[in-house]
Amino acid sequence: GHTNIGAGRIVYQELTRITKSIEDGDFFQNQELIAAIENCKFIGSESSKDYIKMSGHESPDSAFCGGIVGLIRTAVSNVPSSVVNCEVVDTEVIGNATCIITTYGDPDIYVGGIVGSGGHTVYNSGVKDSIIETTGSYVGGIKGLLSWASVHDCYTYNTTIKGANYVGGIVGMHQSVNNTVARNVTNATVTATGTGAGGILGYAVNQLTDDATNKIYLYHNIANATVTAGNVAGGLVGRMDKLPYDGHMYSNVVFANVTTTSNGSKPGIVIGSSDFFSYGIPNLKVFNGSLVNGVRISTEPEGIDAGVLTSLDTL
Repeated sequence: GHTNIGAGRIVYQELTRITKSIEDGDFFQNQELIAAIENCKFIGSESSKDYIKMSGHESPDSAFCGGIVGLIRTAVSNVPSSVVNCEVVDTEVIGNATCIITTYGDPDIYVGGIVGSGGHTVYNSGVKDSIIETTGSYVGGIKGLLSWASVHDCYTYNTTIKGANYVGGIVGMHQSVNNTVARNVTNATVTATGTGAGGILGYAVNQLTDDATNKIYLYHNIANATVTAGNVAGGLVGRMDKLPYDGHMYSNVVFANVTTTSNGSKPGIVIGSSDFFSYGIPNLKVFNGSLVNGVRISTEPEGIDAGVLTSLDTL
C-alpha cells in the first residue's frame, strides 16, 4: 500500500502475489509446495467427523474433490507425479457439483478419499473410519478417476463409499491407457445407487483394450467389502466391457457381500457385468463365506474356474 510509494516498481501484496504466481506458473515450481504432497494427513474428530466438502461450481466443466488433492494437472512442468504416504482419517469427503450458473447443467464430479482425479500415481496411502460420498458419479475410496497412472499399496478401512454410478473401494473408474491398480486392500461398504459398484474398481473401461493400448492391470488386491448397486455390482470389479486381456488381471482375493437391488438383476461375486469375464484369471481366490444377493456361496458360481472358491484358512 502507501508504504511502497516511491519504490519504483510494483510491490505485490500476499494475495495478489499468489494469484500472479499461479498465472505465471511460478507457483508450480515451488519445491516446498511440491514436496507437501508427501506425508500429508487430514485427521478429523473421532466423535464428530470433520468435513472436506464441495457444493457449488461456477461452470459446467468437470469438478474434482479429494481428501488431500482435488486435481493435479501433470501437463504443467514440475508438478508432482505422485501422491505418497498420505492419510485421511475420521473425515467426510463430500463432493457435489451444482452449477451456480443456472443456464448450464451440473458438471461431472470426481471424488476420491485421497485424490479426485489427475494423471498421477497414488501409493502408500490410505483412508480410515471415513465417508466418501457424492450424489454424482465416479467416486473411489482412494481415487475417483484413474487416468494414465496407478494406485498401489493403498488401503481403505472401515470406510463408506457412495455415489450414483461407478463407485469403487479403491478407484471409481479407470479410463485411458496404462493404468495399474495393485496391492491394495479394502475393508469398506461400497454403494452405487445406479450402476457399477466394485470392491476394488467401479468401472474398468476395457472395450478398446489389447496388449498394446488402453491397458488396465489389476493384481494382488484384496477386496473385503459389502458392495451394493441398483445393477452391475461385483466383489472385485463392478462394470467391465469384455474379458480382460491375458496377463492384465491376476492374483486377486475376494471376500464380499454383493447385492443388486433392481428387480431381476444379478450381481457377480467377482465381476458385476458377468462372472464369465473372470474365467481364466490366474490365481483368483474367492472366499466361500461370500454372499450373492444374500445367498452364501458354497460352490463355484457359473462362469468361474474350478478351484477358485476357497476357505479363509487357505488364503
